[in-house]
Amino acid sequence: MSTNMSKTNILTVILVLMGLFMTTFERGKADDAIKIDKIIKTEIIDSVTAKVNEIYIFPDVAQKLEKQLKDNLKKGAYDKFNELQPFVEQLKTEFYEIGNDRHLRIFSLSDEFCKRFKSDQEAKDYYENNLGEELTDSHGFQRVDILDGNIGYIDLRDFLVTKNEYNVAAAAMTLLSGCDAVIIDLRKNGGGDADAVAFLASYFFKERTRLNDAYIRKTDSIEQYWSFPVPGAEPFYDKDLYVITGYATFSAAEDFAYAMQANKRATIIGERTRGGGHPIEMFFFLDLHVSLDIPNAYSVNSITGTGWEGVGIIPDYEVPFEKSLDFAYMKALEKLKSKTDDEKELSKIDWAMTGFNARNNPVAVDIITLLKY
Repeated sequence: MSTNMSKTNILTVILVLMGLFMTTFERGKADDAIKIDKIIKTEIIDSVTAKVNEIYIFPDVAQKLEKQLKDNLKKGAYDKFNELQPFVEQLKTEFYEIGNDRHLRIFSLSDEFCKRFKSDQEAKDYYENNLGEELTDSHGFQRVDILDGNIGYIDLRDFLVTKNEYNVAAAAMTLLSGCDAVIIDLRKNGGGDADAVAFLASYFFKERTRLNDAYIRKTDSIEQYWSFPVPGAEPFYDKDLYVITGYATFSAAEDFAYAMQANKRATIIGERTRGGGHPIEMFFFLDLHVSLDIPNAYSVNSITGTGWEGVGIIPDYEVPFEKSLDFAYMKALEKLKSKTDDEKELSKIDWAMTGFNARNNPVAVDIITLLKY
């Protein structure tokens, strides 16, 4: 999840983008291996630990990381590495073992990648301003549908802020404005930007509502996120909302689910999420062929007094990944049925339930009976 306190400096890099990092940032072929010696390894460790000490939200962890990496270097633990990529993979493992933070990460960069930019800042600016545009064609909205029984459904894969994402989100919500309930599926959503989270969340709050906050170490301050008036949001204020989560649900996707759960605005269904609640800042060291993601803040909710880092979102109903959509759909229908005595509405809901049960529990007919027809 990213914060908007320094829009030109901060980028949330989400789990869904890991494939891009692994292919674009790291060397792609064995014969492209970048050779390194002890001098380069020392420079890498000195540079990255200095930046982690400066930025990381937990100074004691930063100091512990620095000590271990420098001790290992001194003891010769890295002598066996003479190529960049396996050395950085080892550092990446130690980053996680020490910090236990899924957002504190180091990546190796290919020589081809480093030659694309004139400076570290240029690379950083490029990825802050263009990464979302490069990675999404659907602007995160993989599927928008109206299910039987007039249940709106969104399969949302990211919360990236792109030139058109807000327009796409508004179009999706307009399509579902006549629905009686909404299901937002975040099972494959790796995260994104807190501003995009606030935009979508704003559709479901009539009053201005505080979402999640971010504590920023560098300024020793709290950045608050609130819902805000969105044109066309009125039809959603009183609709039942169901949010589906899975183990791949991460970062800003957890931000959305946690805010909705804390404010008792949605029913969370599915699996416990991964637990990534730290906004990050990205840094490049092109001369050393490495980049860093460093959490510079941590998320906290004013209602619960805590966040989801390392814990994840605990669903209201824990349901396996492959069954959670069906479960949410039936919950939505059952809730609608309990709220009406209108015969026409009841007939519509019963028809949807009957169709669902027929599809999911087909009648088995033996071959002898079938042959009679």
